[in-house]
Amino acid sequence: MLARGDRVAARAPNGVAAFDLSEYADATRELAEFFGVSENEFTLTNGTDEAIQVLVNTFVDDGDEVVVLKPSYAMYRFYAEVAGAAVRRLATSRKPWRFHGRIA
Repeated sequence: MLARGDRVAARAPNGVAAFDLSEYADATRELAEFFGVSENEFTLTNGTDEAIQVLVNTFVDDGDEVVVLKPSYAMYRFYAEVAGAAVRRLATSRKPWRFHGRIA
């Protein structure tokens, strides 16, 4: 079984892992310095949707349960369902933020 960190590359379409990311080397280095982490502790993505997809593909397996807030950004649910997860929605109130404890 692959380690969770290796799943993104394993599930990526052919050739994705071979992209040349050298043009982002300066940005990666500067961001790592700014946040006080090493360069391999974060991933640059092409927007929020891709970041959510990478996160779900890395940590969610077929049959896992994923809880998302309701209301929420639809892509959390979408990518969790694509990964084969059972999605449960947790209702919230906006003012003040309260979790109602029910999963719908």
